[in-house]
Amino acid sequence: MYSPVCDVNINPKNPEIGVRSFSDDPETCAKHAVALLKGFQDGGIAATAKHFPGRGASDTDAHDVLEVIKADKQRMYDVELVPFKAAIAAGVQAIMTGHSIYPAFDDKFPTTLSEKILTGLLREELGFDGVIVSDAIGMAAILKQWPLPRACALAIKAGCDTILLKADDDSRSQCFFGIKMAVESGELSEERVDQAVTRLLRMKYDQGLFQTAGKRDPKKAQTYAMSKPVIDLSWDVAKKALIVMRDNNVLPLKADERMLVIEQRIPYEFCGKDPYMHQHMFAEAMVNYSTNLILVDTDFAANEDEFAECMELARQVDTVVLTNYYARIVKTGNNRLLIKKLKEAGKRIVVVTNYPYVEGATNEADAVVCNFSGTPDSIRAAVDVLWGKLKPSAKTKLPIKLGVQQDSAVKKPAKAKNTLDLSYC
Repeated sequence: MYSPVCDVNINPKNPEIGVRSFSDDPETCAKHAVALLKGFQDGGIAATAKHFPGRGASDTDAHDVLEVIKADKQRMYDVELVPFKAAIAAGVQAIMTGHSIYPAFDDKFPTTLSEKILTGLLREELGFDGVIVSDAIGMAAILKQWPLPRACALAIKAGCDTILLKADDDSRSQCFFGIKMAVESGELSEERVDQAVTRLLRMKYDQGLFQTAGKRDPKKAQTYAMSKPVIDLSWDVAKKALIVMRDNNVLPLKADERMLVIEQRIPYEFCGKDPYMHQHMFAEAMVNYSTNLILVDTDFAANEDEFAECMELARQVDTVVLTNYYARIVKTGNNRLLIKKLKEAGKRIVVVTNYPYVEGATNEADAVVCNFSGTPDSIRAAVDVLWGKLKPSAKTKLPIKLGVQQDSAVKKPAKAKNTLDLSYC
């Protein structure tokens, strides 16, 4: 399991980590990361702490560019490395690399290709003897500077035991032959390859794969996943992971008021993998409380036609309720611009978001409920809060220090597409 995320999100503008992190506090991250990895491993799942040695300070997304994180060693030991050291002490079985350069340790290579960091820091200094796996090797942070075969060979030489290669195409052959050529040329020793293979075989043995070959009864798995204890736990977590970040006397909503509800169509890659899940979960939950609603949906960021339609429909109401989720995989942004224009038109704005930073909560909204998640239970729980059926737990605190947040740039609406996306078929 490529979890837990051990990055300490100390940069509120980090486009890649964000709410994937537990907090901007290293000790909080360490506490929750250890709890999660112990849960995985107690259940027979090998956990992977990522993205070593920490990408929480990044300004960019490693899927797009190679970041240079200019923290000195002391800051790294005091902040970024704290959760990883705790994970190692707790017996985490694997660690994933982060595709960033850390000049404090190596000013030439990113972690994934750095012998100084993977062998020197992680193995020798921190004493980790489990499996080291690269982050996805096909990300632009690597491939813009190192061809795939070369990158794979350098990663194994640096200390990676296995390469994460998501593509199921000829890039796998490139990876294999890149490593093979490095061994044949003498650049990569057979001893280093043997070390990597031994660690992987040891993990497979510890996981019982030599006996089971990974086979499981899918009916038993489904029965367990749909059992009452699991369902109850999911709902309990969703209810507790809720915060009303702002309420200017707007909540609870009133059923006798006509309102416009604008729901983003959440990408399926970002949706919860529940047996019952679709892209209108928010609207479905809202109509359980009132049918005095105008329902409309948009792309994750409303396109030009959807933008115009929402502004026209808003003329019929005083209050607009929107989802304004943030997803790193969506490069077009979200509905911040739409919220801004609706507020300028004099509307009361109620936002449900997974993202407590300004990109999700916005500065314009009159009320903001943050549920930290796009799963069905999190969506239903947020709607229950909007209507006053559910009171957020008094023990739940925002795990970050927001301070005063300045708006970042928002993108103009994209032109409407004429073709139907295959995800809807």
